Amino acid sequence: MIGAPRKEKSLELVMDAVRRSHRDDIELVVWSMSFTDVAPDDPRIVASVYENVDRDVYDLRLAAWTRRPYDTRDGDPQRVARRLTGRLAPGDILLLHDGHAASMADGRPVILAVLPRLLATLNDHQLTPVTLHDATS
Repeated sequence: MIGAPRKEKSLELVMDAVRRSHRDDIELVVWSMSFTDVAPDDPRIVASVYENVDRDVYDLRLAAWTRRPYDTRDGDPQRVARRLTGRLAPGDILLLHDGHAASMADGRPVILAVLPRLLATLNDHQLTPVTLHDATS
């Protein structure tokens, strides 16, 4: 889920990473688009312009994570991925930040290198990622 808009968010990069994944078991919810952002034509990406989102939707759920990767402070994708996948178990709630992410040596947000590795590891362990909505319904 991507929340309130901030200029440092790499919204297009994150949406493109989901689009390029070709996976049908992930969903990206974006409530932070500006009027100039354009969401890809992809049913896995639900996007709304921030000003048009009913503020009550922000009060629907609270979830705590079981895996914290410190991806806002550490730009090393191997360490960040290791924090997410070490002792990985069914039911874990993984946290990755869409804004304020640490940068890798090439300047890109670390999440862009971690996400494909994470999805591959989940697949290798026969774990199926689900949205919080599906997990709590």
